Amino acid sequence: MCIRDRIPVVALTTLGGASTEMSGSGRSKKLRIVREYLATEGKDLDVVVFSDATDVLANAGTLREVEKHLEGDQLLVAGDPSCWIGAVCDEVEAANLRRALPGHCENRGLFANSGQYVGSRTAVLRFVDWAVGQLNAKDVTRELATLLSPSRVAEMKAGRFEPSDQCLLHAYWASYPDRVRIDSDAAVFASFKRFYVLEADDRGVRTPGRQADAQHPRAGTAEPTGTNSTAGRSPGPAPEDDF
Repeated sequence: MCIRDRIPVVALTTLGGASTEMSGSGRSKKLRIVREYLATEGKDLDVVVFSDATDVLANAGTLREVEKHLEGDQLLVAGDPSCWIGAVCDEVEAANLRRALPGHCENRGLFANSGQYVGSRTAVLRFVDWAVGQLNAKDVTRELATLLSPSRVAEMKAGRFEPSDQCLLHAYWASYPDRVRIDSDAAVFASFKRFYVLEADDRGVRTPGRQADAQHPRAGTAEPTGTNSTAGRSPGPAPEDDF
């Protein structure tokens, strides 16, 4: 009989000792929650798998199988055919990403889906530290200005737009292309949008409303995830989400 060692999962539901939720602009809280966890209970983890939403699928493999797809201290991130930064990207923002990441974006390369990623503790902590620093700046930083369109910058300055974790992941990837790799072959992760793309989310990526090209996970069986989870060599929690 073959016994498969499942990836240990722990739900993160608190920040600073208080119970918390993420909705609307509060979605960026998950970055602080993961950062806090990695600095405390998760300080001894070697590898971290983060999953937070119902719009992604995770292949049901073992941690060892997942680790085979890692390369050094790169973050391996789920791919998404639509460009989303807490709102649908406008044409300028999608073009900015393609310009910053020409090697990846040629031949319709997928955008990032921050709902799931995996990497060494170093890789994950490097991203969340950077992202929290961007949030703490409370301003349009140089990295965000490179990604966001002028109209979005104006919205942010007027307090009508807060960068989501996905917005910050795209800005991080555009700023440090060698630190992020998209799981384009769905070896570990896949998004529901890989199978069908909604017209409202399809900004300059595919024909609106058309069924996405068949790109199915090639390893293991994909299972829907509805809870937030962080996992590693020892159990590690992950934020609880309500969207």
